[in-house]
Amino acid sequence: MTTVFTMILLALVTALIAVFLKNGGFSVLAAVAAILGGILILLKLIPYFSRLFVSLESLSDGAGLSVDYLDAVLKAVVVAYIGEFCAQLCRDAGEGAIADKVDLGTKVVIMVMALPLLNSIVTAVTEVCQ
Repeated sequence: MTTVFTMILLALVTALIAVFLKNGGFSVLAAVAAILGGILILLKLIPYFSRLFVSLESLSDGAGLSVDYLDAVLKAVVVAYIGEFCAQLCRDAGEGAIADKVDLGTKVVIMVMALPLLNSIVTAVTEVCQ
């Protein structure tokens, strides 16, 4: 629970610093402050991501699912989160067009990552239907 409050405090302090810097005519420093604040928040979340991945792996083992499938899904989720974070930073910096390209690129990468999983599903379905 303290992590949530720490993240909120970091976000509020970062936002206030960024607003003061931007209003003071230091827009580049405001963008740097926003990026650094976002990185600090992400660093605070690393232990939670680690616990999440361990728990999902345990569930996968208990259900008898291949670790490869879980690995592909987790990688896609990580790519999605990182892509979203980067796109939001671009939007915060006023670069909506670049953010849209990051969103598109992230989706393409996730689709490419999903191809082996999709191939396995199609193969399994065709084997069952024959």
